[in-house]
Amino acid sequence: MELDKEFLDNLNKLEKYKTNPDLNIFFDSIEKLKTLRKEINGEKHKTSPDKSKLGRQAQLLTKNLADKKNELALRTKTQKEYDAVYECIDYLDKHFNYNK
Repeated sequence: MELDKEFLDNLNKLEKYKTNPDLNIFFDSIEKLKTLRKEINGEKHKTSPDKSKLGRQAQLLTKNLADKKNELALRTKTQKEYDAVYECIDYLDKHFNYNK
């Protein structure tokens, strides 16, 4: 499953924060999740322990983001950016935990 346009739009709102060390966890986690998604999709036609392991890694990353959602959002400057952090994390949580 591809990441949808709404998620990408919200991520673009946060582009200027990519170099902000306070949000490294957020952006690093998103990059790891993108990589895991590609690996999971590459394993789509196989039923293997590796695919389950990748899924668990993605779920752990999204849980960590969800747990830190408010803390991460508070590191932005505008309400739109704050909301974008929430929307991105909520989307990733649903994407990796409910759309298997």
